[in-house]
Amino acid sequence: MDVARGNGEAIQDVDRDALHILPLAMIPIETPGLKRTRIIKNSRLEGVVELYEGKGTGSGQVQVKALDLTFRDISEDDLTILGKLATLPTYDVYSLRILLREHDIPIKDHGYLQLSKRKQGELEGLMKKFTRPLITHVYGDNSEIRSYVDAVAMFRHPDVTKARENLQKIAGKLGIKLHEVPRFLEDYGDIFMSVSYYQDCLSQIDPALEEFQRSVKDIRANRQLQDDRSRLNACIRIGATFDKLRTLMASRFATFNSGSKAMWTNVDSASFQRFRTLVQHSHVAIGGILCALNVKMGAWQQKFPGRDGGGVMNRADFLITEMQQGMDEVVQLSRPKGPPAAVA
Repeated sequence: MDVARGNGEAIQDVDRDALHILPLAMIPIETPGLKRTRIIKNSRLEGVVELYEGKGTGSGQVQVKALDLTFRDISEDDLTILGKLATLPTYDVYSLRILLREHDIPIKDHGYLQLSKRKQGELEGLMKKFTRPLITHVYGDNSEIRSYVDAVAMFRHPDVTKARENLQKIAGKLGIKLHEVPRFLEDYGDIFMSVSYYQDCLSQIDPALEEFQRSVKDIRANRQLQDDRSRLNACIRIGATFDKLRTLMASRFATFNSGSKAMWTNVDSASFQRFRTLVQHSHVAIGGILCALNVKMGAWQQKFPGRDGGGVMNRADFLITEMQQGMDEVVQLSRPKGPPAAVA
């Protein structure tokens, strides 16, 4: 399961591929005891250091501002870095490429900002709808090349002459220079892997979101709450916020899908770069929103594992006291921003 080592500590696939977890082994911090820990988003969307986590022991979480009580020798530099990390809206690898640079936070190896091989394999099916047009554009519908992996492998063909022919074919079709082909393929695979990753994250959250919205409907129909309009309206407003964010994600992915198709009507390197910029400009917003939805739905399911569990009034209370915490910042992410940020 361990896929990399940072600061001498193993980084597990599940942490590397998560929206809400950042293994501190990736960050060059000095405090020895912290190198084995993680920063996570808790149920209130606060970035906290998780010292331990287990089925029987729960999660031992510490606010960054209180770390000096546990780690007496923690440096000011470490506290500064951790304070910045705690404020980030998401810890997915694609958003971190942008956010770490924006906040001037170093990382030992940018190879850590890649999905694990296991996750990449899981996403291969979703990737096909994006990579198949490239293969078809270059090699035609009847090509023996069936996957993006097959296409990349052709350029490592043991027959150097054959490999060069394949490179030239790609370069000619896309209107780029021969030496630019490997980088183009790398960028192409990476950007569509990010879209596939985010779409997969949403599909994993969707069942919980549907169950949550059914609970909101139960709350709206509750007779007892009809006499407490302020409380009822708060529940309705919170439920609407989650529904709008879910709709926004679906709309954003529809835009990516249509943009990808349009790119191939008049394809060249420039059209791909425009599409790449569009997607990268959305990484932090999408990552932040999906991170929040994932964490909040996890907290809701843990509190109410079944639709009828807990009672309507308890659900209404939890909706107001817990589910809305931190969501104002998430809503801000959904609003249009300025020009695209630089990426690492």
